[in-house]
Amino acid sequence: MSFPYAPTGAFSALEIAREAALDPSPGRLRNIVALGRALGQMGTPWPAALEEIEAALYADGLLPADRPSQQRAWRRTLDAASDAFDEGAGKALPTIAAEAVAQADDGAEALRLVLNRCATFADDAEIVGAVRVALTAVRRADEMLAAPFGYLRAERAWFGRGEELASAEAKERAERAEWDAECEAQEIFAALPPDADFATALRDAHPHLTEEFATDIAARVIRRLSEPPVRQYIQPTGPDPFAGIWAEPDEAATALHEKAKVMLEERQIGFDPAAAILALELRAQTAGTPEALALATALKRERLGMNVPIEADEPESEPLKSDARLADLCSPPGLVGDIIDWMEASSDRPNRALMLGAALTFVATLAGRKFATPSNLRTNNYMVTLAPSGHGKDHAIGRIKALAAAAGLDRYVGPARIMSASALRKLIAREPSAACFMDEFGGFMGQIHDRRAGMHNAMIRFDLLEMFSAAGTFFAGAEYAAEPAAKVFAPNFSISGTSTPESFWSSLSSLSASDGLLARLILLDVTGPKPARVKPRLSPNDVPADLIDAVRRLAERGGNLASISSDRAPKAVTVALDADAEAIDAGNIAELDAAEAATNPEAMPFLNRVREHALKLALVVAVGCNPNTPVITGPVLNWAYRLARLSAATLIRESTDRIADNERGDAVNRILRMIRVAGNAGVTAGRIADKQRGVDARLRDQILRDLVEAGRVRLDRQSGTGGRARERYIAA
Repeated sequence: MSFPYAPTGAFSALEIAREAALDPSPGRLRNIVALGRALGQMGTPWPAALEEIEAALYADGLLPADRPSQQRAWRRTLDAASDAFDEGAGKALPTIAAEAVAQADDGAEALRLVLNRCATFADDAEIVGAVRVALTAVRRADEMLAAPFGYLRAERAWFGRGEELASAEAKERAERAEWDAECEAQEIFAALPPDADFATALRDAHPHLTEEFATDIAARVIRRLSEPPVRQYIQPTGPDPFAGIWAEPDEAATALHEKAKVMLEERQIGFDPAAAILALELRAQTAGTPEALALATALKRERLGMNVPIEADEPESEPLKSDARLADLCSPPGLVGDIIDWMEASSDRPNRALMLGAALTFVATLAGRKFATPSNLRTNNYMVTLAPSGHGKDHAIGRIKALAAAAGLDRYVGPARIMSASALRKLIAREPSAACFMDEFGGFMGQIHDRRAGMHNAMIRFDLLEMFSAAGTFFAGAEYAAEPAAKVFAPNFSISGTSTPESFWSSLSSLSASDGLLARLILLDVTGPKPARVKPRLSPNDVPADLIDAVRRLAERGGNLASISSDRAPKAVTVALDADAEAIDAGNIAELDAAEAATNPEAMPFLNRVREHALKLALVVAVGCNPNTPVITGPVLNWAYRLARLSAATLIRESTDRIADNERGDAVNRILRMIRVAGNAGVTAGRIADKQRGVDARLRDQILRDLVEAGRVRLDRQSGTGGRARERYIAA
């Protein structure tokens, strides 16, 4: 017997939805969402529906992939279409069930037909319910098996899954019985005569319990009750489940203890005081009130033999300490500082921290392939500058372009966006020393880290990882069936990206930290208020002649071969460290080794890169000071180490607080960040609830309790007006 692919008339509706989804007129994204709903309504299996939705979403001409906002629009549309499919599928089930009943000879066959069509988006209970309603509507309800879950016998005629489901139900009943027995065990024990078998009584009360479970529960309850009760938890009488209190034990609790002690002695069961105290401790923690939590802490210290005055836990030490301020590191000597001075003079909201990354990257690119440290590190780097919207992040990028054009060096400035790994390889083969100055860098990071990204985007990430470390040797490229791999010797590819903190961190996941790309970034986190508006001292297009001459001299150092030939490696000039720099380097190595020995695994990738970043930064500044006979001096290396350590400390702190792979982790990060921003003034629970309305109230309260217990936040209680206590959460 054939079963139609969709209810009558669904094909025409689906065709209309398909045509609308491929219509290039405005509103196309909404039409794709409607297509998802139509596919769900006709009972299309989800894998096939997803393939059709993505085909419409990524059709030629829909959205060019050249702006982060459009990338975000793709993801939002795909999510909305998925939700619409689920909504449509929910409406499809009753219609499909009615047609199946009309065609089937009996209820079991109707179940089988609906299962074949709907198994990918409806569970068994929903399918059986829909078929039961359809049979009832045509007065054939007697064909359904009346007993609960009786349809399992009919399922055996479908996929032979009846025994599996029956076993799962039996396991669920046993687990439920075990849980009920755990909850009622103390009451059952209290009602037993002294000579009764507790385990047998548990099995009689809960017949689904196995003998092993009953014996285990009985032994644990007896051990828990055998220790003289220190406190007794009084259950709440009102609607608040957390309104119970802890009080001195009453006669009933003491009698229960004596009974359990006698049974222990008769059975010669060993007694573990620590286990008994632990049970009380867990009960106190479950109560959740401040008094109960204080009692739980006291019990824990008693259990661990730490019966001394309670002290607050020491906060976790930071893996890497940095006392540097970014604002104090924005005036390096030489050409880098000169470029920043010029940028600042032409800005109406001057902020040197926003210009540091672009200036370092441009000088590093001009010096690319020509200079090296004694350990063969080169000048390539990946700089990321984060600042809130409206701070003028694009000014520095515009000035670098103007300087490059005025000096005739615009070949060193790469594209603003890289759309595939093959495009990146062709760029480096054509211009082996190049830099991309990217606005909205967070969108680019999302493009290459998205789990749904195509291979051409994912491979960008792998190539960036390899190119960073291949600057002193060669980049091997990738081999394709129709295109052999092409080696690029001494590739000097750099990035200077800008983004808002929210856009940058929201584009990352744990994969970003674990694959090593995040650790290769030098992060400049610009905080504080927006700079005041001033009248620029120079016109934006006024490029000083001496600055043009300086960048040309650096670019021409070593001849054209060092800049444009990718099929051979030019000989680089080794830039030595003077005696002061050697001493500074040795001191930092010792400090970093000590930090690595004491740090957690998550911080290790960032610590491993500090020295490499510092030497690269010092090399860039030293070459900018004297391209003819450069030397890395003590003050230059000290500046570089301070900047590299500040970057690593910021990355470790912010990645811990901002990167999350699930909804709860994201909520924890947002709430903790809000409390930290409030500083010593703290923030009330009501304020948090108002600003974090998207977080479920129960989840929000649990997160706040967890943060207090972990010592990351403290709850400060003060007397307010009218005798009311004021509570504020303050970052530890």
